[in-house]
Amino acid sequence: MGDSLITYESLYDALRKERTSPELQKLDENFFKNVINYLEEKESILEAQKKKLGSFPAEISKIQLQLDNVKKLLRELYEKREGKIVQMALFNSRTGDGLENSGIMLEREKELYGSLINTLASVRFDVLEKLLEGKKIHSNIKSVKFLDEVKEFMGEDMNAYGPFKANDTGTLPAKVAEILIKKNKAKELD
Repeated sequence: MGDSLITYESLYDALRKERTSPELQKLDENFFKNVINYLEEKESILEAQKKKLGSFPAEISKIQLQLDNVKKLLRELYEKREGKIVQMALFNSRTGDGLENSGIMLEREKELYGSLINTLASVRFDVLEKLLEGKKIHSNIKSVKFLDEVKEFMGEDMNAYGPFKANDTGTLPAKVAEILIKKNKAKELD
């Protein structure tokens, strides 16, 4: 598909369709790129008007309000679509339908959808299936007591942890906790 012209009216129409239909609505494959171009154009107009109409704050406020309204509209459109994608992923992770239902999604939405399905299916297997089989569920987090001072560090999940003082307690991802336990920096709490 080619580039579709984005206007306030076309954005409002897309939101109206998302609001009134339970199914995800088709958007142009270049929707995100076109919206960015539209916003850049509006920002450019606003900046030009600020220079030109510096002494007419009412006109500038009117243009700023229009831009703010477009952003509110975009936020609601995104959230409506996001909610539908989450619901589709939840349903499809239970039924095993997978990505074949993602045809009308934009590329980034497909990535979100696939990631959600994988996460939901994985956790479902780790928890529900193991419970039904009477197997122990292994947690991905561990509670530890720090035996020594530990400076702030980055875990493999790219989150920062610490700093910790001796005798502090904390809950960490299991892999991070295991490393600290092996280095005698912490011990696992029961």
